[in-house]
Amino acid sequence: MAEYYLSDEKTHVIWSKQIKPLLTINPGDIVKFEIQDGSGGQIKRNSTVEDLKRENYEKVNSLTGPVYVENAEPGDVLKVKILRIKDKGWGWTGFLPGYGLLAEDFPYYYLKILNVEKKLIKFSKNIKIPTRPFCGVMGTCPNRSVKAIDTISAGEFGGNMDVKYLTEKTTLYLPVFVKGALFSVGDGHLLQGDGEVCWTALEAPLSVKLKFDLEKNTKRPVPSFETKRIRNSKNEDNFATIGYGSSIEQASKIAVRSMIKYLESNYSLTREDAYLLCSLVVDLKIASVNPYSYTATAFLPRNILLR
Repeated sequence: MAEYYLSDEKTHVIWSKQIKPLLTINPGDIVKFEIQDGSGGQIKRNSTVEDLKRENYEKVNSLTGPVYVENAEPGDVLKVKILRIKDKGWGWTGFLPGYGLLAEDFPYYYLKILNVEKKLIKFSKNIKIPTRPFCGVMGTCPNRSVKAIDTISAGEFGGNMDVKYLTEKTTLYLPVFVKGALFSVGDGHLLQGDGEVCWTALEAPLSVKLKFDLEKNTKRPVPSFETKRIRNSKNEDNFATIGYGSSIEQASKIAVRSMIKYLESNYSLTREDAYLLCSLVVDLKIASVNPYSYTATAFLPRNILLR
């Protein structure tokens, strides 16, 4: 077993087997990756909303890699164990016109920079949130000969999955489509609620240590993962709003709008910050799907509310 290091100085924004790997490793090896935030490094710790307005979307989700894994062949499964994720002391969140679940309610730009102290994010004077860092994008290279795939997309190869449970001590399983697998990673997050309703999580640069192995002749469904953090603690107190509608989208919007009003009324938050908080900590869940109506719930963990 060997350990390697990859900086984020050289990144890519498409999945393509034409991209030359930056590193070749063996199964069992460990790689420490430096990864950029979802803006591709365009939003800085001292940025203002003007930087968000000038953001070049062609640099979004810039990835570190690819990594070539020896003996990885099409049909194999790449096993990626997440050993450690370390923050760099800050992150950002915000929204912009035309994006997010409630784009019609928030048709303007808004940016919030947040600092990390002892693994806690001070969102406001009475709200502190424990960090739960993860990588929004992890994937292997798909075997596409005609057109490359952008790194904003997700698919059978993994990609921009934004699964908040892919934290430390989790193992991710990805399919191998091309020789060497050509694994890449990026889109660092410090925190995200299921749904990521305002279109951003707490975006942040990260250092990530991953261990790679191969499974051959397996029938494991992929992409898939193993984790111990899916279920909430039995002692965690939640408040939830409910939305109903003729579609999942309509029900979700009603549930989130109701939660925003609750946060405004009870925790001295502006409407904008309440929306951001929903994207960072509120878990949007599908409660019911039937031929007549859909029900969605928005779960808020009370342990972050320090009033």
